[in-house]
Amino acid sequence: MEKLTIALDIGSGATKLVAGYFLDQQPIVVDALSVPVPVQLIDGRLADIDNTASVIRKLIAQLEKNLNQKITSVVASLPVHGLQIYSATKTTNIISQQGLIAPMDLKNLQNLFRKEGIDEAHVQIGLVPESFELEGDRSFDTPPLNEVSDSITLTADIHFLDKAVHADYLEALRRAEVKVRHFAVDSHAIAELLTTQDDIPNEYVIVDVGTNHTSLSFVANRRLFAATHFDLGARALTEKIETELGIPYEEALRLHEQFGYDARENFFDGIVYQSVNDPQGQALIHQSDLNRVIAAFVESWSAEAWRYLDLLKQEVAPSIAIMNIPWVIMGAGRKLKGFLPLLQAQGPLPSCLWPRLPILGARSPAYAPALGLIVIAHKYAAMHEETPIPVASLERVKSAKGKTSYSAYEDEL
Repeated sequence: MEKLTIALDIGSGATKLVAGYFLDQQPIVVDALSVPVPVQLIDGRLADIDNTASVIRKLIAQLEKNLNQKITSVVASLPVHGLQIYSATKTTNIISQQGLIAPMDLKNLQNLFRKEGIDEAHVQIGLVPESFELEGDRSFDTPPLNEVSDSITLTADIHFLDKAVHADYLEALRRAEVKVRHFAVDSHAIAELLTTQDDIPNEYVIVDVGTNHTSLSFVANRRLFAATHFDLGARALTEKIETELGIPYEEALRLHEQFGYDARENFFDGIVYQSVNDPQGQALIHQSDLNRVIAAFVESWSAEAWRYLDLLKQEVAPSIAIMNIPWVIMGAGRKLKGFLPLLQAQGPLPSCLWPRLPILGARSPAYAPALGLIVIAHKYAAMHEETPIPVASLERVKSAKGKTSYSAYEDEL
């Protein structure tokens, strides 16, 4: 029987806890909980570790009550802040005299990778296998348990993250009195989730529009290649509506979520807001007023997205044709009505994919990282994930010949 996985996603504007299995090549959700936490992250750091820990404890207590079972460990997401990805290859001999590959051989192999490091500011958070090679030119995408060979060679990507960001999350989980089985950055989790969908290409950019920041991640051969972020998300739009239209934040959020941008050429310019404190009707807000503010925000957001995407391109793969790589739009912020037509109005744009999550109980794009964690927990179950100890130097993933080279909210209807 597949083991129940508890996935914890501590996002920039909410914390999500999802219990589920991986069956028939997709996550199956047993229960999904979400608690909004305004401004939970500031540049990747937890704004209030005690508050985050308190939210985690409450979510776990509620999930334990719902499932009628004790929860002692989770798989958890991390933001992409400071993410560095390197490639390495390691080989170890098989312990068994019969050459039968066992979990201990995989642990020994993984321990070789754990000795790698890049600098004092980063910590190793995860290992993403690319291929397992056995004698006789045999290759496997997943751990080849019970195969026979005298040795095993693993080529994998090693993920490193800002040490201070990682420490914040470890401390929050310690205070919440829950053990973390494995960490993964949220973009990696989303990429793993998208491997379960047939209509997603091998190469794309994840554009994850969160509550307080947006992350941009190159995916090549369906594996995370590099990522960056900028601090502009859905909350900034709500605050802009609040400021420019002079209404309370709660009302600005309602307009943002309920009406959004009306992209029709001949839309009905109706009243979307009238204050009960203004009986004379002097401060009416029409759809055209809301359209103006949202259009200005998306213009600013689009400029930042292209600026950071170009910086990321120059850093990791200067020769790739960025306009030929489709965008996969994710995150709670994508639910803004009229978002895609506004983006297209800013100028030339790659093709945009808008994947729906056909997963009962967690269809909102806000749940994507948590669902991806369930995929990761299943896919790499044979690898014994523990807190890594960084120590040496590696080869950076490179590009060649113009292409990459690989060396919650409520349910959405």
